[in-house]
Amino acid sequence: MSSTTEIGAVFCTGGALFLLLGLFFFFDRSMLLMGNILLLLGLPLTLGPQTFLGFFARKSKWQGTATFCLGLFMIFARWAMIGLVGSGNVDKAAIFDCQGASTWAASPGFTVSPSELKTIVDSFNPVAEGQLKEVQTHGFHISGEKYFALRSDENSLYGKKGKEGVIVAKTKQALLIAHYPETVQPGPATNTVETLAQYLRELNY
Repeated sequence: MSSTTEIGAVFCTGGALFLLLGLFFFFDRSMLLMGNILLLLGLPLTLGPQTFLGFFARKSKWQGTATFCLGLFMIFARWAMIGLVGSGNVDKAAIFDCQGASTWAASPGFTVSPSELKTIVDSFNPVAEGQLKEVQTHGFHISGEKYFALRSDENSLYGKKGKEGVIVAKTKQALLIAHYPETVQPGPATNTVETLAQYLRELNY
């Protein structure tokens, strides 16, 4: 067994362990995610890149390949979610496609209705000079709660309701919506969301 294969086997073993722990701890998302990532790293090293890619490139395996790619995408979205909520500066978050048509990941109980998403997506569109956007005059709703717009431009929408608030950031392909509680200052919450958004933009994502 080569050193590369040994490393791959270690990754696969670690991935399997994290998956089992994730199931044991009532489907702990962070552990399940880490297990998936380790398996994705370990399989190509164990099987060899050509064998790994050759298997998924077969025409007879196109459905499995599509499912595998979708799984990769969902892992990426879930990793971004954990980065937001795990920071401690955000207590709830959701990630959508940039048009708000589909939900990629969301905190339990944090839902944004189609009409709320439409208002948010429309807020990124430019308006004539001297005119105010709808969110600036009437505010906007997220998860049934009304927020007053503090900032609205082509990439960001910030809202406030009392001492809590929401940060919305748009990238080329994604829409990040995060809520911070009364115990968190707007600055750290904004920095957490905007840093992730900028990272995704740099990846052309």
